[in-house]
Amino acid sequence: MPPWERRELMKKAAMEKGGLPWPAYLGLSVIVSIAAIGSCFELNYGNPIFGVVGPDSFLYKPILYWFIGTGFPLAAFLWTKGIAGANEAAELQDELDGY
Repeated sequence: MPPWERRELMKKAAMEKGGLPWPAYLGLSVIVSIAAIGSCFELNYGNPIFGVVGPDSFLYKPILYWFIGTGFPLAAFLWTKGIAGANEAAELQDELDGY
């Protein structure tokens, strides 16, 4: 099989794999980690959550603890998934280039 046909088949197989592209995972990881860190600051300084739920509400601390408790593990998961996707894309490109 000629190399150009093999490249096209490999590209098509990579595109059919599905899921989000790896930069999207990294971007979502950054957004989630910023939200989790912001929740830590709001918990310390007592600012209202989104300007709606004030620090005197009974839901204030559970909401922030939920954002913190789920935010950091989710950001780590998205980050590792994005890095794995980037490594896979780099290996595919190396293979297509003949290295």
